[in-house]
Amino acid sequence: MMWNAGEKQKGNVVGCLLSHIRLMRKIVSGKMDKVLIIEDDALVDMKLLKRTNLNKLKTDKMIYFGGVLRPLKFKDPKWNYNKVKKTFKRNRVNKIIPSRFKIGSTHGLYYPTKEAAKKLLTFFESKDRLRAIDSELAIIQKKNPELLDSIYYPAIVYLVIEEAQKGFSGQYFKKDGFDRSMKEY
Repeated sequence: MMWNAGEKQKGNVVGCLLSHIRLMRKIVSGKMDKVLIIEDDALVDMKLLKRTNLNKLKTDKMIYFGGVLRPLKFKDPKWNYNKVKKTFKRNRVNKIIPSRFKIGSTHGLYYPTKEAAKKLLTFFESKDRLRAIDSELAIIQKKNPELLDSIYYPAIVYLVIEEAQKGFSGQYFKKDGFDRSMKEY
């Protein structure tokens, strides 16, 4: 956690992480497939979801259905959001290229199978210390692509900005410079 975060913010981050871990456990123990986890301040584009053939998606890893497209470094003057976005193929799963970008936030996480959830859960449970869920997933994108390496584009899940700004990390939205106003990444 950030060294300068207050106790309340730390508690919020821990609660969010534990919620995601509990959901992974529920998916595994309940032997559930085709599970979409969305944040409480997010919406699902139901038209896009209905057009998406979930049976044709790969089943071995969790897939981002929504998040924030980010540069590798927090402030990168060479970063060009539109240039990166133009490389994505529409209406399909695209690879995360950890040498060019990462996906942050957890607006929508799709677990195609219980096995996909189990892989991430096992990884998290093997660690002595965990960071915020979005930080952990960003690290996995770079260091463990065998666990997570894909996004569906365009985003099926996106934030409702007015609701998100009321949340515990909404205060950072204008400060970090990432556009979250569109139904995209």
